[in-house]
Amino acid sequence: VGSKVKLAPGETNEGCLNLPGDVGTVIANDGSDVPYNVRGPRGDTGWFSAAGRLVLVSEDDQDRPPVGGLVCLTPGYERVGDAAGGPLKPGQTGKLVEDDGSAKPFKVKVGAQEWWYQAEALMAVSSSEAGDSDASESSDSDDDDDDAKIDKLKRYLVDHPDSAEVVQ
Repeated sequence: VGSKVKLAPGETNEGCLNLPGDVGTVIANDGSDVPYNVRGPRGDTGWFSAAGRLVLVSEDDQDRPPVGGLVCLTPGYERVGDAAGGPLKPGQTGKLVEDDGSAKPFKVKVGAQEWWYQAEALMAVSSSEAGDSDASESSDSDDDDDDAKIDKLKRYLVDHPDSAEVVQ
């Protein structure tokens, strides 16, 4: 109880973990054949068997941006695979449309273009941090949006000190 879990690769479900990359929290274990009651990311719950349907989520996975959420590039993104060749540019946000759990798991839509990114190239952006912009572009003209982006970057660098050398 309290563990973070997600569906094992190849598993599908119509319940509370129905989108790729969904992470839930085990809220009960009744010891039955279907013992785990899981609260999904949208607050709904579902019961799961222990027979390989769920896997524990590592701390790294807990920081994954949610499918449907907004993302932006991380510091040093240009050294992560082919991220620099994608349509997402510094200062922009894109919409994460798929997380297939692979080595290059994140499909991001920017305007009409889509691109697959490695996890290290992206970080989640809350809709309040993205301002009133849509998922394809973010406005750099508003000082409040710039301040929010700077604050987000500072929090990222505190949480990921190895990235600090990228921006020095």
